[in-house]
Amino acid sequence: MDAHKDAHLQACNGIRVGEDCATLDVASNTATCAAPDAATCATPTPAPDAATCATPMPAPDAAQDEEQWVASSDFFFYKKKKKGKFAQVEYPRLPMSVVDTHTHFHMLPDPAFELARCAFHHVDFLGMITDPSETGTSKVDALDTWLQRCSSEFLVHVDGAYQAPEVGIIAGIHPHNARLFTPAVREQLCQLLVRVRCRAVGEVGLDYYYDLSPRDVQQQVFREHIRLAHHFKLPIMLHLRDAELAADDSALDTNDSEHVVAGESTANTSNDSERAANSLSPAITANAHADALRILREEGFPEAGTIVHCCTLTADELRPFVEADCYIAYGGAFTFKKNEAVRRAMEIVPLNRLLTETDSPYMAPEPMRGTTCTPAHVIFNAYALAAWRAEALGESEMQVYQALWDNAHRILRRRPS
Repeated sequence: MDAHKDAHLQACNGIRVGEDCATLDVASNTATCAAPDAATCATPTPAPDAATCATPMPAPDAAQDEEQWVASSDFFFYKKKKKGKFAQVEYPRLPMSVVDTHTHFHMLPDPAFELARCAFHHVDFLGMITDPSETGTSKVDALDTWLQRCSSEFLVHVDGAYQAPEVGIIAGIHPHNARLFTPAVREQLCQLLVRVRCRAVGEVGLDYYYDLSPRDVQQQVFREHIRLAHHFKLPIMLHLRDAELAADDSALDTNDSEHVVAGESTANTSNDSERAANSLSPAITANAHADALRILREEGFPEAGTIVHCCTLTADELRPFVEADCYIAYGGAFTFKKNEAVRRAMEIVPLNRLLTETDSPYMAPEPMRGTTCTPAHVIFNAYALAAWRAEALGESEMQVYQALWDNAHRILRRRPS
């Protein structure tokens, strides 16, 4: 293994580059799913509004493609084992391309490498979250460089067989940072929202679990974002977390949850006076989802659409969002073994409102849980969603994959007016 590849493996598995680490040993665990027979895979149909939506890329059926990739860089999946060794993880070969609607891939060690890994696994679109209160426009400005490196350093090895994914920007002030929503930050946000790459306002909403900003401030800033979504005719992507976590969220480790947004201090999470300032009133409850629904009804749901990010709701909690015609996005938490109620709840989501995401570098799915999540992990999430709906609802897996792609491209490929 060359030094470049070894560095990526160490960085993406939580090991500091330069530490003593045994050579990658996957000889005893190299099983991967067989590539689908192209003759048995249905040809993907164009997404709605074919004039503005790309056609999904069918999966490859030649082992030669993998050999080309391994010769340059290794884009497979690994988990650390004992004695510093790594084992290759079996992964699904999907019959068509998929979309990660929510990723912070710019936080990973080498975003260009991750774009190339997505290309290898036929992830053809990424929704990249950016918060100008943290990074201004610097991460968005770096996109062209990452995409150029993706092509010149990685994709060049496969003679055009793969293409870098399209990256759409989703811009907004995270509820953790609502206290930082100044006129200057608002101006930076508006500058992002008019860019051609910008596809949605987000991730925005209410986070009552960490309370890193006072709840009344979170609510006011949330209203501002809804108004901006109306003004720019963009969808809005919601981050909602109640004071008491549901499902398997209560057991999330540091690779699962957004404990600290980049550059933030968690000092005020234990500040009793800060929490006392959030004493509940009729307009502020302990339920971020209920408060968000009320505010959305008062301000009006954006005509371009509303996306519930990282859904872990039960059926009763989810039903009002489904009735409001929201898109519902599922990530790694859907695959967690204890989240049976979340999987059952997903059954009430209409197929034409279902999305998949990663929230990378957080929330790695099974069987990668405990590692740093990457946007290419979306193939595990899509596979789990398709398998569950096929078993529970009788929909074909191909039908689910097609819907996941169509839905994402329908809502996130729109251009701001």
